[in-house]
Amino acid sequence: MAEIFNYSTFNTNLNKQNRSMTITLKSSEAFGMERLFELESVFSWLTNKVEITTVYLTSESSCFTNDWTCSERLNENFLKKVVAKVRKLNQAMLHLPQTFIVDLGQKANGLGLELAIGADLRIAQKGCSVQFNHLQQGTLPASGTLSILNQLIGPAQTKNWVLSSSLINESKLINSGFVLDTYDETNKDEFVKSLLFNISSQSQVQRIQAKMGLNEPLRMNNETMSDFESSIFNASLVTEDWKVNIDAKEQSMPAKHFGQVVKMSSRKKNTAIKPNKNQQLAEVKPFRRPERSDH
Repeated sequence: MAEIFNYSTFNTNLNKQNRSMTITLKSSEAFGMERLFELESVFSWLTNKVEITTVYLTSESSCFTNDWTCSERLNENFLKKVVAKVRKLNQAMLHLPQTFIVDLGQKANGLGLELAIGADLRIAQKGCSVQFNHLQQGTLPASGTLSILNQLIGPAQTKNWVLSSSLINESKLINSGFVLDTYDETNKDEFVKSLLFNISSQSQVQRIQAKMGLNEPLRMNNETMSDFESSIFNASLVTEDWKVNIDAKEQSMPAKHFGQVVKMSSRKKNTAIKPNKNQQLAEVKPFRRPERSDH
């Protein structure tokens, strides 16, 4: 495979035989702005690369991503920006013409798990587990969990996963349809190669049209819910529970904050901080197949 870009947070490779791109995260650390901006750059490049059929997103670590730790100096501005950026990347994956596959490995949680929601397919290692542990971190899953996951696995199951903060095992992931299949660590390369080959052997136009048709309800719901997700996430930051290590100290919401949180949650206006215009890359537009000429 040929390395085509030089990014700080992940490697990129192209495989001409199965017409795929592999993006390999260099670590399982929590998503930061540098990694998210680099992913946005690749996604923008992919907009008109219809010759690439599949994008396979994986990690050098057996764990796809971890969440932030207490030792990291988080601030409200940062949290708003990264959540908004993951929401934007999920929207991009729904629109782009490639079939996106995320490999969850043995474990995934936090924002990395939310990024996987926007993919077309998800695979994982046998014995894997994921956890929507946002509420334990003092935040909310607001980058696609409420809008996309709700439709993928159903409202009841989404509520169970989010409100319980429990580990979701391999069996539940497959039975829910969230994960396509799992692989054994010893045959991972063979498993992934076979999956990428199957997709590359599909008819191009039909594959893109099928993705567009299947994702249309997800896109519509995601666009409708985007402002609401942003609003309730921003409101949840008022309590500053995200500053406290849930394992080291229990902290309840001060009574004086309840009114402010409810008031902010009811706002219809999107209050999320948007990236600076100089930093923001071109928006990914819905893919449209060129009209065929009769001449």
